[in-house]
Amino acid sequence: RHMESVTLSTGWVCTPIAIPTPSRQPLSAVLDTGANQAWWDDEKVQKHYDTLSLLHKRQVDDLLKDKKRLITTGYRRKRNGRTRLEVRFDGIAGCLRTPRGGSARQIVVYLDRGKLKIRWMSAVEYARLQGVGDFTLLPNEREMLFGFGDAVCVPVIRWIDDCVLTPIAADIRNSNKSRSAKRNK
Repeated sequence: RHMESVTLSTGWVCTPIAIPTPSRQPLSAVLDTGANQAWWDDEKVQKHYDTLSLLHKRQVDDLLKDKKRLITTGYRRKRNGRTRLEVRFDGIAGCLRTPRGGSARQIVVYLDRGKLKIRWMSAVEYARLQGVGDFTLLPNEREMLFGFGDAVCVPVIRWIDDCVLTPIAADIRNSNKSRSAKRNK
C-alpha cells in the first residue's frame, strides 16, 4: 500500500505483486543416490573429509555413527588460506555455479547408513534444481553445467511472467482497446 503513494524517480510505476509461494522439494527428490553415479573413490572421499571444519566433521561423524541417511550438498571454499569442504545441513543446495575453476561446482554428499559417498553434482541434477525437470541433455556434461550454472531458474521466470509481464501486457492491450474505441465513437 505504501508503494502506491510513492513516485519513483525512474518514472516507473509500482504494481501489486503477489508474494510467491515457497515450493521446496527435498533434495532427495532431485539428487540421484544410485550406485551408477560417479561416486569418488575412498582416497578422494578421505581427502575431502579431511578438509571439513571440526563442526562439520562432528556433524558428519554423528550421522555416520547413527547410520542415518542424508543426501545433501557441499562446495569447496578457501578459508584462512586452506581449501575446505563445506557441507550444508539445511536441505538447501547452494548457488549453482558454472564449472570454470572447479571449486565452485556443487558436490553431492550422501551419508548412506554409515558410509560417506561424495561426487560432483551432474548436469541433470543442475537442471532439476533449476526447475527444468528431466529431458534429454546434450552429451557434453561441461556445456550443460555452463548452461544451468549461474542461470535463472524456470519457476522464477514463470512467476515473473504470471505476476508481472502478463498483467502488464493485458493492461496495455485493454488500454489500447479503450483508446481505439474512444477514437471510433
